Amino acid sequence: MILLMIVNGCELLYSSIDKSKHTKVYRTSQKHCKNCSHKNKCIGGSAKCRKLLIPFFNKEADIQRSNCGTKRYFEVQRKRRVYCEGNFALQKDNHNLRRTGKRGNEKVMEHCLCSALALNLKRLVRHLKSKEYQNKLHKFLYYFIIFYRKLKKDLIFINSFFFLPNLSTRP
Repeated sequence: MILLMIVNGCELLYSSIDKSKHTKVYRTSQKHCKNCSHKNKCIGGSAKCRKLLIPFFNKEADIQRSNCGTKRYFEVQRKRRVYCEGNFALQKDNHNLRRTGKRGNEKVMEHCLCSALALNLKRLVRHLKSKEYQNKLHKFLYYFIIFYRKLKKDLIFINSFFFLPNLSTRP
């Protein structure tokens, strides 16, 4: 057994895992609590022994709380605001992430990944528009159009095979 701590002279030992609450359970023995002078303050009414529930990632959460307020923490938060929050706001406004019309985790994940793909393609095109990348942009767009046409043909074939609604026409 693993010792967690000593409270009022009683050892709290690892007992089990409570999966519903995502915690580890630490207990004292009933013998210690039976004769303890702090029983009324520590346990309360009908309990027979002291029981302590510690979340699985409590140690990691404590480390993160100790980092809060440090210089590095503020630097990371500033960068997060610029990169992550701005991108997420853009995706919510322009890519329908506020409310998706899809059901199920897999379909919503697909929607989010397509949104991220669109955001990255926009960045790529913006980067390639600079003068030094003009020739590369034309090559990229040429191959992207070829790939898109092939993908569209494959989707039409798959739809006809599985009798799905036609994806080749725009809504």
